[in-house]
Amino acid sequence: MTYSEILEVLEKKLGSYQKMGEKAYKPGLDRIQSFCNSIGNPELKFPTIHVGGTNGKGTVSHLIASALIQNGYQVGIHSSPHYFDYRERTKINNEWIDEVFIQSFFLKHQNQIEYFQLSFFEFSIALAFQYFYEKKVDVAIIEVGLGGRLDASNIIQPLLSIITHIDWDHMHILGNSLQEIAAEKSGIIKQGGICLIGRNQEQTKEVFIDQAKKENASLFYADDVVELLQINKQFPLLQLTLQIEGKTIELESDLGADYQIENIKTAWAALHLLQDKIQLNLDKCRSAFTELYKKTRYIGRCQIVQKQPLLIVDSAHNLEGCTEIIELTKGLTYKKLRIILGFASDKKVDEIFSLLPKNAIYYLTKANIDRAMSLAVLESHARRENLNYSSFEIVLDAVEKAKAEADPSDLILVFGSIFLLSDLQTIILASDNLEA
Repeated sequence: MTYSEILEVLEKKLGSYQKMGEKAYKPGLDRIQSFCNSIGNPELKFPTIHVGGTNGKGTVSHLIASALIQNGYQVGIHSSPHYFDYRERTKINNEWIDEVFIQSFFLKHQNQIEYFQLSFFEFSIALAFQYFYEKKVDVAIIEVGLGGRLDASNIIQPLLSIITHIDWDHMHILGNSLQEIAAEKSGIIKQGGICLIGRNQEQTKEVFIDQAKKENASLFYADDVVELLQINKQFPLLQLTLQIEGKTIELESDLGADYQIENIKTAWAALHLLQDKIQLNLDKCRSAFTELYKKTRYIGRCQIVQKQPLLIVDSAHNLEGCTEIIELTKGLTYKKLRIILGFASDKKVDEIFSLLPKNAIYYLTKANIDRAMSLAVLESHARRENLNYSSFEIVLDAVEKAKAEADPSDLILVFGSIFLLSDLQTIILASDNLEA
């Protein structure tokens, strides 16, 4: 079988959540644990860092990875979903896994994959474990796929578990209260381990404290480890002055948006806690926080892909994420705001639409996936909020129309779904050629 044929089998037979949604979700650790046992438990043969939470997992993971790479380590990252290419999910020092390894792994273990009835995500995480083991990484950063307690990534024994924060997402699977969602995500706190929480939230605090006590684990909050002294915003740059154990640290990051400040603090707190486990030069860590997009091939969070007019893409897809990207517009200067918007069909968007600025021009669209929210549904929400909109079946057409109508001083935003960005591969990858 060729690589492309294998990928088709994985998506259709194993069931990709990215393509199918909840129908593809298979909670529980029995299948992945049994499969990994059958191939020699590669997940236990290298150090790991486990990153969960509602939003911010990707940013925190890539900031930590960049810092470790700058310190000379071979660093694996497993993240999901992917934007353009399945190989994005599994990287070592920012180089994607090669097709030949995927092909070889699938063909070698095809019978076990079928016998244990692995899901698409379970196959992907097991593939990453084996790849990181065979390539002898010094450490791997593993993002939780969905939730935590029953997520296939949760068979590792990490040096550090990180939970960015808790917000409303995937309620149909994780629970209908922040406490219930937190309980699922707190499942990555391990016996005798260390856990860092990115945001101190009153509603979820007791959940994490109780779980840490149950597991006899050490619990830290980023605010208690790192103090933010000063912020200087010069979009797309953030200049932060932090204090940790009485030492002042100056950081600069190209992440741009205010919501990234919390992720930067969380990542720096994580590096501080990791110093007892991994030898780190903090000056090298600091330099790693600049030009994160270029250094780690990071995609899709407040990413500038064109300067005139200013075109920003963001994979925000839930209430908090969309609120954050809307807040970003309030700190920018522009003539007219143009928003390309689309969602997956399983998202609750009533509150998001109610927050959208009324004076913007909207280009409603749908990603090229079966689970995209229909234009009819999007239009009904837009009419209810009395928005100025037009509709496009193809995401690229919506973006090109917005660019054609825009003045050079306009601001164009694309957000609502990672899948919108997937359909803009040529535009986003070309942004690597932008000057810093």
